[in-house]
Amino acid sequence: MSITPLRRAAVTVAALGLTLSACGGGTTPDTTAAPTHAAASDADLVALAVKLSELERRVTALEGGDHGTEAAEGEHATESSEATDGEHATESSAATDGEHATESTDGEHATESTDGEHAAAEGEAPHWGYADADHWGELSSEFLMCDAGMEQSPIDLTQAEMTSIPDASLAYTPAAATVTDNGHTVQVNLTGAGTATVDDHEYELVQFHFHAPSEHTVDGVHSPVEAHFVHKDAEGNLAVIGVMIVEGEAHPMFDAIVDAIPGTGEEVPLGETVDARSLMPQALMAYRYPGSLTTPPCTEGVTWSVLQQPITWSAEQVDALAAHFAEANNRPTQELNYRTLELDVVAG
Repeated sequence: MSITPLRRAAVTVAALGLTLSACGGGTTPDTTAAPTHAAASDADLVALAVKLSELERRVTALEGGDHGTEAAEGEHATESSEATDGEHATESSAATDGEHATESTDGEHATESTDGEHAAAEGEAPHWGYADADHWGELSSEFLMCDAGMEQSPIDLTQAEMTSIPDASLAYTPAAATVTDNGHTVQVNLTGAGTATVDDHEYELVQFHFHAPSEHTVDGVHSPVEAHFVHKDAEGNLAVIGVMIVEGEAHPMFDAIVDAIPGTGEEVPLGETVDARSLMPQALMAYRYPGSLTTPPCTEGVTWSVLQQPITWSAEQVDALAAHFAEANNRPTQELNYRTLELDVVAG
């Protein structure tokens, strides 16, 4: 059975509710939950109502035990623990990000199913891949936010509001590290690596990982690689600093990381300490916006800062990293919706 008629019904109900509201009848949509930094347009409200209607329908079906129907409709319903990705900084540990932090055990490592099938066993995370990124929300009740969320990442970094916001304050220290290939990304887990302060809030750096090509785009254009530095506070809130990587001079620190990449599912110690500050550009002016983990479960509430200035790798380093991925590991860009994208134009 197709879920298309239900989606159409949700659209009809949402549109009717907004029409009645505009005419003075019915209940005015509650937009108080939307961030105050930007007003939602009528189109945003319609989209939000539709997504909420679909989310309610799915939750009702799951609570009613209609898992078989969901699966038969191609939704591959699976009640399972959260999947881990390279982006859950404890985007696994924190989400249980995603995004993530250690975005995979952002310290995030829930073990991924590698049999190429949707997990069916209770307690087993459903298998997911980037080829079906548009359908993550249908794989499990845990992933509903991937489809229903209105503050999802990544986004296209364009038409930003020029402003002056404090740069992230980095207090990183050289730290012991391990390298893992979790099947979705190459991730470097850190211990005692220091902190970043963003918007007067301090977060601990727990890991960084890579996406090739980049997940965020600038005016629709990808960079060859994007690194995500995942930070987590004591309450589990996440802040991710994205760094674009373009082809140019080789970076000596990344040679050591790329050379140490183990087989899928393995984790090995890096033979030297890592100073994360040396892996970032000197200038820290950034795009800033509220977003989510870029991998299931797509948890929102992540503070994103994508640095405007890139760093360089050699073409050989880019190719060596990409060779470890069975497929491009970038989620498609998501709608900005009612959010404000800010671009810091003043250093410091």
